Amino acid sequence: MRITPISRSILHIALPAIASNVTVPLLGMVDTAIVGHIGQPAYIGAISVGALTFSIVYWLFGFLRASTSGLTAQAYGARNLTAVRQHLRQSILCALVISSVLLTLQQVIFRSAIWIIHPSDEVAHWSEVYYNIAIWGAPAVLLLTTLNGWMIGLQDTRKTMFVAILQNLCNIPLSLYFVFGLKLGVAGVALGTICSQYLGLATALYLQRQLMRKISSQLMETPDTSPFSISHKLPSLRQFIAINRDIFLRTVCIVTVTVCFTSVGARQGDTTLAANTILLHLFYLFSYVMDGFANAGETLSGHHYGARDSKLLHATVRKIFGWGIILSLLFFFLYLLAGRKILSLFSNDPLIIQLAGHYIGWSICIPLISMAAFIWDGILIGLTQTRAMLLTLIIATGIYFALLHFAGQFCSDTNQSLWLAFTTYLFTRSFIQTIIWPKVCRQTGISYSKA
Repeated sequence: MRITPISRSILHIALPAIASNVTVPLLGMVDTAIVGHIGQPAYIGAISVGALTFSIVYWLFGFLRASTSGLTAQAYGARNLTAVRQHLRQSILCALVISSVLLTLQQVIFRSAIWIIHPSDEVAHWSEVYYNIAIWGAPAVLLLTTLNGWMIGLQDTRKTMFVAILQNLCNIPLSLYFVFGLKLGVAGVALGTICSQYLGLATALYLQRQLMRKISSQLMETPDTSPFSISHKLPSLRQFIAINRDIFLRTVCIVTVTVCFTSVGARQGDTTLAANTILLHLFYLFSYVMDGFANAGETLSGHHYGARDSKLLHATVRKIFGWGIILSLLFFFLYLLAGRKILSLFSNDPLIIQLAGHYIGWSICIPLISMAAFIWDGILIGLTQTRAMLLTLIIATGIYFALLHFAGQFCSDTNQSLWLAFTTYLFTRSFIQTIIWPKVCRQTGISYSKA
């Protein structure tokens, strides 16, 4: 593909975003690796339980990044400095309120997690030690999520990449020092994690001030008489809440499908659960890459929408899909030709590898099936068309559970039914959002043309 100016803009945003996405699971991996050398098996279980709890909680509040990114991108495209500032203030206030609620209800959240996961008494004890310290990192995580969304909306994913890498580089020596230097065990791992989180927040705040000074010289305060006035670009509090509510409920649907997938696999035995987990890693690897292009879709579509440049918006959408098709084909052939060798990197258990190989066909097809869902999600977030996203997820989730139920009635292999339902769920998201795109254009006042 020829690297056009539009493609350069896409890659300028997508590549650093991919690097940031890849570092996301590293904090948990580092914590697990460190406690794995202490000599207590329960410590690993404790970190796993704690990491899972925080992953779900922070995932549910990921709307702070998504809504901030879309709204800020639109304000930036409209050259409305007032709106750019106000979107950040609104989101920071929302993050602080949510953090306060999480800290107030911290024991309720932990007890609920233990009731759902039901670990052994020893694992539950050390999980509580880890959780009671790590929960105080919630304000840093949610504020950093907001700042990342704001910087993505301003097309500066390099800063978010720098912060993510810095966090991980600092987490390793800090956790090692607290665990082995001060002999704090699981508590040391939690301390190292929250110290790196607050260091990342401090760095992001510094970079945010730099970026604000930069754009302040480029943009101007927008008077109410402008076509892109404050009233036009700043949603009311009710609209702001509605956008975040839609994204939150959408995330609930995704979490529900993911938890159900894991639960159904677990009921089939440890070997099936392990095989499905490995196969999902192939999906996650692809998702980290596509999320980078979804981030590009968020900020560029929002920017062009704010500037009311329909022609450039449609050209950008086509280019992002062009890159998406190329990458999905690359992953398809990579998994087709080397998928079984990749599986062996995750486990040396022949039974697990054999079973994963039996179902690997689903993972091979997923890049082709799910690519459009990732890109449309980014574009719709950029346009703040969150209701369309939510309705799509509700339909796809309903089809997932219906197919899982009815396919299980006729198929003797429950795991085949599970993968059929999951891939159909991904395809449904891609298909529905593709066919509703012209309607979205009409609703947002974007000229729907192929020029």
